Amino acid sequence: MPDFPKLTDLAMYGVEFAEIVDCALQKYGKTLQSLRVIGVKMPNLSFQRIFKSCPKLEGLYLEKVGVTDNSEPINFNKLRVLNLVKVSSPGPSKILTAPNLKTIELKVTGLDMRNLSQVLPPRNQNNLKSFYLTLRTSDIISEISEDDFIRIASFLKHLAAVSPRLTFLNFNIGCTSHNYYTYPSVVQHVNEQYSFYKEKGFNLDWLIDLDLVRILEAIGNARF
Repeated sequence: MPDFPKLTDLAMYGVEFAEIVDCALQKYGKTLQSLRVIGVKMPNLSFQRIFKSCPKLEGLYLEKVGVTDNSEPINFNKLRVLNLVKVSSPGPSKILTAPNLKTIELKVTGLDMRNLSQVLPPRNQNNLKSFYLTLRTSDIISEISEDDFIRIASFLKHLAAVSPRLTFLNFNIGCTSHNYYTYPSVVQHVNEQYSFYKEKGFNLDWLIDLDLVRILEAIGNARF
């Protein structure tokens, strides 16, 4: 590999083996501030190795890769921006506990709504300002159960509780379009279609959950 002693940004696309990524990080990792890796076929990458090789890493973008070592100690104190797209891991990722994260963007496929807590920061994120979550679980809202709506409300309240500085929230479930709606417009839509949802057996009480309403109004930029 050529020498780039001051390299700060590295992007790798369609990498055949994780060992190639590891080799690049050993070569350039000490100066990297941003890393983007898309499409590693085998084996899994390792969060531990990434941050051990890249102590200055502030931005991490991973897409269509597998990741291990979620239970291993990781030094990710410099990390500010995390973007994970179709990243598979054995369980809740410890990387969501990185203490200085300002932006988290997650695009997850096949996640059971009962396991929604797997993509929730498990402890206080005092610096987190933006949270984007896209779940590809269904194509239309009528396929989401009443219990799922309750889980979503609980998720949003917990997210707000652990992220006191959150000012932007983008929560999207099973939508193939890029038309996002603010929280008030979602409420208006459901009110307009109240009979339809009632016939489907949905409990819409979560929409008038006063705690949830206050939280989403305080965030200001809450989109669905």
